[in-house]
Amino acid sequence: MLNRFDMKSYRELRGLSYRQVADHCKVSHTMISEIEKGNKALTEYTYREILRGINAAYSKKQQEKLKQEVIQEEEKLKPAQKQIVGIQKNLKNM
Repeated sequence: MLNRFDMKSYRELRGLSYRQVADHCKVSHTMISEIEKGNKALTEYTYREILRGINAAYSKKQQEKLKQEVIQEEEKLKPAQKQIVGIQKNLKNM
């Protein structure tokens, strides 16, 4: 089991806020903050929930990043696709 410092590092290395993690688990962002600061005890339940939240939030973040990369690549291809359509039309008219 990770301690509160390791859990904080695990969250921060993934670039996640308390709220992002809390959106994916049954622990409030306030409670996550209090646990990481040492003001609240880390139970096995909260430990598992927070780690589940970190993993789910990070997965969502990575999926969104991948979607953006795909959109950017599709935008780069649009001029070439228009050229191909133009060429196809010219070939049909021959």
